[in-house]
Amino acid sequence: MANRVPFTAYFRMVPERGEGKRFEIWRSRERIARLVWLDLNTVLEDSMPYNAAGTTGGVNFAVPGGTITWSLAQDADSNSSSMNAVAFRPQFGEFPDQLTVVGFVDQDDTTPYGEKLLISGGRVWSGPAAGAPGVTVGTMPTAANQAAAAALKTLLEAAITSVPVEMIRLEINGVAYGRGAIHFPRA
Repeated sequence: MANRVPFTAYFRMVPERGEGKRFEIWRSRERIARLVWLDLNTVLEDSMPYNAAGTTGGVNFAVPGGTITWSLAQDADSNSSSMNAVAFRPQFGEFPDQLTVVGFVDQDDTTPYGEKLLISGGRVWSGPAAGAPGVTVGTMPTAANQAAAAALKTLLEAAITSVPVEMIRLEINGVAYGRGAIHFPRA
């Protein structure tokens, strides 16, 4: 049975620098965030077919994922200059400009980690493994979780076509892949 599994994807973006003015760079970030939201909404969210039970399959995104104030996009009938966009964060220290996509994906019910040998109070038994920080062979994510992460990474990267972005981190079902975590699994 499919289950809605939460995920958070982080993408590296490179805003246009223009004349080097802060406001121009900020507007470029907002433009990229809007274009990524439009790509994801058009390709993944709006194209999900309804099944016989009346529910969708695939991916949906937490809304609002973020908003931008884009006054140039107002029309005469608009009461607000806010537009939907994915969340973004400017470069800070060693961290690049980032886009954050939060959502849910349909995935079979699986545990993200296998079981490992537990020793406590003079007893020995098998139990659920905890993930990082002490990643060992017994605490590596299951093959099903790695396959789901690889499929989701491919799906998200293929859906974003308007601007060049690179996925740098993906958190799915409590397991983090990419920057500061386990390497991305191969598709």
